[in-house]
Amino acid sequence: MQYFRSMVFTTYMVAATIVYATILTLMLPLPLRYHYKVACSWAKHLFRAAKLLCNLDYVIEGRENLPDEPTVVYYKHSSAWEAIQVFTMFPTQCWVINAAAGCREFFIAPMDRTMSAAAASRAPGCMRTL
Repeated sequence: MQYFRSMVFTTYMVAATIVYATILTLMLPLPLRYHYKVACSWAKHLFRAAKLLCNLDYVIEGRENLPDEPTVVYYKHSSAWEAIQVFTMFPTQCWVINAAAGCREFFIAPMDRTMSAAAASRAPGCMRTL
């Protein structure tokens, strides 16, 4: 039964990702804050579907220890879960990716360490202007 439920969730996840990716593509002319809201909505839908279909739930401990001011957060991605959950846990984000990690294949702009703060705020993918 768990295998069947997992397959149903995976099918839903692929379909939802295609739908949300299409919506995000159509939203390209809009400001980035709207893109971020749609991405957060996608992540929340996936976690609700995982709970409903696979009985997969989670508890976040220590959230009260997170500061309210802008903060640098480092993730050691041991699974794909963190990459999706980060949208629902933190407010609007600016992702900084190591250029050596091969991120160019994924259309993510790497941050140049020699960049000035003004140039970094205008870097593609940075939502600091929201």
